Amino acid sequence: MAVASLFTVLAMIVLINGLVNVTLYNYGLQFSTHWAFPYVIYLYVGIGLLFANIIMVGLGFVNVVYPAEVNEERQVNNLSEGGQESASFGLNLAARVFRWVPTAVAVCGVVSLYAFSQIDTIVHKTLYGYGLQFSYDWATPYWNIADVVMAMGWVIVGLAVISQVYLLIRKSPLSGVEAKLGRLEQDDWSFFRLGDGSTIKVKLAVKGAKRSNKFSEDGLPVYTVDAEPVVRVVDVPEKLKAGHR
Repeated sequence: MAVASLFTVLAMIVLINGLVNVTLYNYGLQFSTHWAFPYVIYLYVGIGLLFANIIMVGLGFVNVVYPAEVNEERQVNNLSEGGQESASFGLNLAARVFRWVPTAVAVCGVVSLYAFSQIDTIVHKTLYGYGLQFSYDWATPYWNIADVVMAMGWVIVGLAVISQVYLLIRKSPLSGVEAKLGRLEQDDWSFFRLGDGSTIKVKLAVKGAKRSNKFSEDGLPVYTVDAEPVVRVVDVPEKLKAGHR
């Protein structure tokens, strides 16, 4: 809905620009850089911010609908490949940036509405000083288009504010990912009690994985894993320590 509203506003502004630069000259308007320069500045600012909002809304939509489970799976896979720290940093950074996209959309929306209000001021005040003659023939379609721009513009701002509140109050999927990573880090150790009374813990440190040309009975590709054991001493009897030999 937000993207459709943005494209609607963009189309309406293009129509207004056509009306100002074509139709109004038929009603006595005389060109002058004194009104044209600020008009063009406000027009480009408004259109530029609309395009920025379209891009940000698209990125925010991907972030909202992208399943948290997929992010979690990728995060866990990165952990198994030894990239926990970098993967966690990247995922957290992206989530924090996307989390504030609605605020940026709202700010850009308000600024673009201000730019359009200045265009409206130029049309309904300034241009009369440059020969423009009022007529309902051009004023009525202009008012209709302007009303659509303002209405849809505030709809966009409202949706952005609602989206921002939702993103702030919802439980971040990253908390579940981080919790799972923490559990994996603690649970992937295997403990062994040896015959001499020592206790050690062992886990496999995966250096890399490679897909082979073989397939399982289910048709899935077979992967080979390059891993090495990591051994840590948990407890050892005093008699086995170096100082007691």
